[in-house]
Amino acid sequence: MSRVDSSTVLARIRYSEGQAVSLSSLQAEQQYLIGARRRHNLAQHDWGIVRGLALRDNFGSILVDPGVAIDGFGRELIVPAEVLIAPGYLVQLDADSIAAFLVYSLADQPACNGPRTAEQALVRLMSGTAADFDPRQPPCAPVNRAPSPVAVPPDDPAVEWPVFLGMILRDAPGATTFHVDTEPPDVRPYAGLRGENIASPSGFTEVQVGAEKAGDNRAFAVST
Repeated sequence: MSRVDSSTVLARIRYSEGQAVSLSSLQAEQQYLIGARRRHNLAQHDWGIVRGLALRDNFGSILVDPGVAIDGFGRELIVPAEVLIAPGYLVQLDADSIAAFLVYSLADQPACNGPRTAEQALVRLMSGTAADFDPRQPPCAPVNRAPSPVAVPPDDPAVEWPVFLGMILRDAPGATTFHVDTEPPDVRPYAGLRGENIASPSGFTEVQVGAEKAGDNRAFAVST
């Protein structure tokens, strides 16, 4: 019997009665659970926007709606409340067309019972037109497709996978106010599900995506 390459999996802690639990053990336990969750996000889903995160005009400023996205490494990007993008930030880019992205970040937070690390989603602004950005091949991503879910997912925020939120345009040449570009079709990357079959709990209805059986040439079918 061959063994699985240990470099591609996360080890699970085996606790025993009376064992002294060390800092390294707790860190390993946390890494195991984080890795399992992110592998699930990539293996059974596709990365992208899960809910919300729309850009909205707000009297010359731009608002990002609350919402959730998954980046290409399976990391959750959670925006719990509206984010205001003030015109001052947009003016600093000195561009008439600006792309907005969401990126994963970590921040240390002091607490009375010990320090905490906060997982944050930050808005990243980049100058350029819509033609300069491919929502499914984001800038700064180290690869042009989501990594395999069997790989160890990175936690370092320096390893980026920006999620595209939309384009922001200057109201007029030289203006200090901006608006959301609503002209092109919605090309934002959305999260999806991976699988060949969707079955109702009763078993009476089934949606087939792809060929499950040998010789089946149906690409899509609904059975009732």
